Amino acid sequence: MIEKRDLSSKLIEQGDIYKKIKLFRNIKVGDNDIDVDEVEFKNIIVLSQTCDLERIYDTNPNSVLSVLVAPLFLLEEFKNGTYLDFVNIQTEQIKKEKALKSYKNGEKPRFYLLDIDDETKIRNDLLDSFIVDFKYFFTADMSQFSKENYVASVSSFYREAISHNFASYLSRIGIPVEKKDDVEN
Repeated sequence: MIEKRDLSSKLIEQGDIYKKIKLFRNIKVGDNDIDVDEVEFKNIIVLSQTCDLERIYDTNPNSVLSVLVAPLFLLEEFKNGTYLDFVNIQTEQIKKEKALKSYKNGEKPRFYLLDIDDETKIRNDLLDSFIVDFKYFFTADMSQFSKENYVASVSSFYREAISHNFASYLSRIGIPVEKKDDVEN
């Protein structure tokens, strides 16, 4: 599922995993200072299509300005309900392994489980398996991507599955949540 690839031909491809990528949530410019609210993610996965990323250095109007990514959350933090602590959100704990089955089977389009075996974790210096929560995707400036920040890549078959889950999540039909006041009127 996870492999190293040669970066000499392309620096960034869909399915690549990079470390230390920042999300700049808010930038306030004052009279004498700049306040930057940022979150640095330990690991992210690239969601942008490789064919689009090949246009990174084009000078034509079709060039890419940023890279679409999603944070990779440690599976253990996801199971503990603490994976969204960075935005002060506590989620339900998953106490039984069989409760993860629906995530592993792709039955929840919002999530994708990167279940990594122990040998691959050791070979790629990874602590745990990951979960992708597509609700928290963002764009990252290309200047953050370097050979030093490259971790590994998801093999092509799984890359397509991740892309499909992401598209399914984004293309779902959203139903508004009715508020109590709306129901009474």
